[in-house]
Amino acid sequence: MTYPISFRRKVLSIREKENLSIAQVAKRFCVGIASVTRWIKTPARRPPATSLPPGSTWRSWRTTSRIIRTRISTSAPNGWESASKALIAL
Repeated sequence: MTYPISFRRKVLSIREKENLSIAQVAKRFCVGIASVTRWIKTPARRPPATSLPPGSTWRSWRTTSRIIRTRISTSAPNGWESASKALIAL
């Protein structure tokens, strides 16, 4: 479960103000000890592991990659050499 960044910051700020342990703050806010530990290490959300080209969405990127794979597989029955030529032709 992903908690909002505002909630994470609230939990961490109360931990600092009241000098609570990780287990105490986890129990108080009904979250896991591992979650609080992770928030201390990386309080802000990390960007996704893979980035998309500017202006695209996951749906458009997924559709484009499917189209490219289909074109390569249908136009390159002779192996990798034909596949590379087909990709260059796109």
